[in-house]
Amino acid sequence: MDDPATGSFSDTGRMTTPRANHTATLLLNGKVLITGGDLNGGRVARTAEIYDPATGLFSKITPQMSTTRSKHTATLLPNGKVLVVGGPSADIYDPTAVTFTVTPNNTGDRSSHVAVALADGTVLITGGYVRKDAASDAWIYNPFNWEFYPPGFADEGGARQPSDDPPPRRSSPCFWRVYGNQPAG
Repeated sequence: MDDPATGSFSDTGRMTTPRANHTATLLLNGKVLITGGDLNGGRVARTAEIYDPATGLFSKITPQMSTTRSKHTATLLPNGKVLVVGGPSADIYDPTAVTFTVTPNNTGDRSSHVAVALADGTVLITGGYVRKDAASDAWIYNPFNWEFYPPGFADEGGARQPSDDPPPRRSSPCFWRVYGNQPAG
């Protein structure tokens, strides 16, 4: 851990699981959410853990994410929840309930992309790989209605407060564009 006052580093606890290509997201409570990553032996993690800087300890959290993830993103949302994007699905982590909830749609089987929280509370997801192909597309995640859509798509999300409850899952998990609750065609 870096101590800015002394300009030195000190050892802290160890993660519960050795991992690489994972994410670390600072939560509003000062703790750090660590998700996914590559494990020893060529496996990919579906697990997550919390680092508490007050104690210097890591603790595994259950339940696990909806799928294994590596080279993914984890973005803090205005309501304190975390959007985890990568692989064939996306999850919302709720630090209060300590749960992962799969989103009703996602951006495809994406990895090595970038996600950034925008000033209006939405999240821009861009580039990376979709399956094995480099991607030039971009998506916006709207935490107000739990939907992904292309930038510039007419969003009728309604109230501009992040929803605590996900909408019902649609029959098709990928690439639904919501406009009046009709799939894009």
